[in-house]
Amino acid sequence: MVPLQGSWHPDHQPPRWGDVVAAAALVAPSLTSLTIRWDGAAVAGVWLLEAVHLQELALFCGQLTLTDALGSLAELKELSAESSDGPLTVQSAATLPPSLTKLYAVECRLAELPEAVSCLPHLESAYLSRNPLLPSSLTRLAGLPRLQLISLIGCSFERPPPELSAVTTLRVLYLDYNPFGIESEVPIQAGFSSALAPLMRLQALGLSHLLLESWPEVLSSLAKLQVLYLECNPGIARLPAAAAPVLARLRVLSCDCTVLFSNPGMLRQAALLEHLYVSGSGLMWHALLTPVEEVLEALAAMKALQKLTFVSEEVASVEVMQLMLQMGQRCPGLQVEALDSEQFFGVTLEALEPVE
Repeated sequence: MVPLQGSWHPDHQPPRWGDVVAAAALVAPSLTSLTIRWDGAAVAGVWLLEAVHLQELALFCGQLTLTDALGSLAELKELSAESSDGPLTVQSAATLPPSLTKLYAVECRLAELPEAVSCLPHLESAYLSRNPLLPSSLTRLAGLPRLQLISLIGCSFERPPPELSAVTTLRVLYLDYNPFGIESEVPIQAGFSSALAPLMRLQALGLSHLLLESWPEVLSSLAKLQVLYLECNPGIARLPAAAAPVLARLRVLSCDCTVLFSNPGMLRQAALLEHLYVSGSGLMWHALLTPVEEVLEALAAMKALQKLTFVSEEVASVEVMQLMLQMGQRCPGLQVEALDSEQFFGVTLEALEPVE
């Protein structure tokens, strides 16, 4: 039988969870991919035992419980779980399939990572965003030999979790939308150094929307860094001299418009930069009040630059469109575009070159 792909999207009068399970069980032996969206309570239980060829499973539920049946899915590569109305429950005897390479447990109201996460030898990507995680539970990721990407966006961390320093296989790390810039018992520069300095393989780093007041000094020690997301940190305007060698290594950079207009000379150092994202609600203000000739000259001098993307809620404003037109005329080989902030997301492992 040809493997099937299944997706259940209950509309109008949704069936009972038992009906959903019964329908899935009928075709379970043939499924390679299954997505279920369910507003109520759901259990990933014995009905999964016949889904022996399942490679991708997505359960977006109001209240989700994982049982030991999940561990029997020997071919499962990708698991997506959402438990929006209550904490994701993982039964004490439950295991996750050792075959997993990608885990999406976003918005599951998790305070701690389940112990089962520590037994995933093939896991490469862990998307754990929008969970109120205790930093101490991140130690369960330290022993995973192939883990290369962790997303911890919007987890309410007040400082960079020092537990991340033990995950030395990391190539991509997203720490965006955590209030690091708010006063903490640990100075922010020391916090960054403790968490990130040992991550020598790191190629992409998300530090946007952190309310930072100063350039993270630890960036100088990340010799393989190619992608840096730094937008929406209002305290970072004038870049220090230490930023120059970091910029010289980057291929992708996102920053506030203030950084672009305040540091055109410094940005010339970004000789390898291919894609520049410019963000911020001040785009109209800069477009009206700031001479742009130095910025245009800096962009023209960046020979590797292929694309300039404005990311803002103001993308349709006349001022921003005029600025885009000026840059397109001054740099005819440059692709200039505008993107709504809700459509902006970072790189995946597949977009990066392997680390030597």
